[in-house]
Amino acid sequence: MKTIVMTVLTVVAFCRPCIGQTSTGGARCFELRTYTVAPGKLDALHSRFENHAIGLFRKHHIDVIAFWIPADRPSTLMYMLAHPTCDAAPSAWKAFFEDPEWISARDASEKDGPLVTKVEKVFMTPTPYSPLK
Repeated sequence: MKTIVMTVLTVVAFCRPCIGQTSTGGARCFELRTYTVAPGKLDALHSRFENHAIGLFRKHHIDVIAFWIPADRPSTLMYMLAHPTCDAAPSAWKAFFEDPEWISARDASEKDGPLVTKVEKVFMTPTPYSPLK
């Protein structure tokens, strides 16, 4: 069995009495996003997340769970988010992408070209035995 080691870039967690649960006790929806980073753009992508995107995620009620760089793919950034439900994700993303602050940050960071060449996303709901719900 091959073990894949991941290096944690940044971990941002939100403290709540019932972390991982909605206010009604139901399971949240988790979103795993994988970005293939354009050559030479990883530092700019890190900066954009640290200085802009994470705050905007909070503003639009998207919880950040963690960020990783896969040890065997240094030009890849993976991160996990949480939404109250999977149905809530599209409207949160729409508000995020239409936010003038995001548009300004994105445009400024991409003045010399896009930072990401490919985005993959997977929405997941926790199993009954998952410690994070």
